[in-house]
Amino acid sequence: MKDTLIKQLYKKIRLSILNGAIKPHERIVEQVLAKKYKVSRTPIRETLRLLENEGLITVIPNVGTFVKQHSLDEIKQIYEVRALLEGCAARLVSLRIKDEEIKKLENIAKKNEEAIQNMDCDTLVKTDREFHEFIMKKCENKELARIMELYDFQTTSLYTKSIRHGEYSGKNLSYSHLPIIEAIKKRNPDLAEKLARRHIEEAKERLLR
Repeated sequence: MKDTLIKQLYKKIRLSILNGAIKPHERIVEQVLAKKYKVSRTPIRETLRLLENEGLITVIPNVGTFVKQHSLDEIKQIYEVRALLEGCAARLVSLRIKDEEIKKLENIAKKNEEAIQNMDCDTLVKTDREFHEFIMKKCENKELARIMELYDFQTTSLYTKSIRHGEYSGKNLSYSHLPIIEAIKKRNPDLAEKLARRHIEEAKERLLR
């Protein structure tokens, strides 16, 4: 029962950080969260410990707990690792995905393209995450997916905040998932890996401009 409660709290608070409801460097108060979720402070404290281990929050002794504000160097390192993982996953997907699953991936990418054209930030964030989660799942490697999940969340969090703050506009939104899908359809693992890595590296460059 306790583990289930902590998992639920973990997902909710984690999502609040991801979607920007809890902003970078914002102070997190146990008592406020306990009141919000109608629980005692003990499961909140354990949930925050998990988020700290994941690198999403920072605890400063005698000061408080805050959503982590990544330095430029940390952002670069996170994206460098994410690019390697994403490339590896795309390679495996190109070798393992079924034809009917490629159709699902194409539908996600088309919705993402439409969101780019319409400057629809909410749908853009949603479909971008769906695309990368699909790649993560269909690589059929649980260990790789486990490691990817941490870096996927951190980069998606950074990306989401940039979208919300209007830092992506016009040509900055003109990147596409479609070339990666074409490489996967052709069952070309080398090209799929190369394009997936480039996709993340370009996202890093846009974020750091």
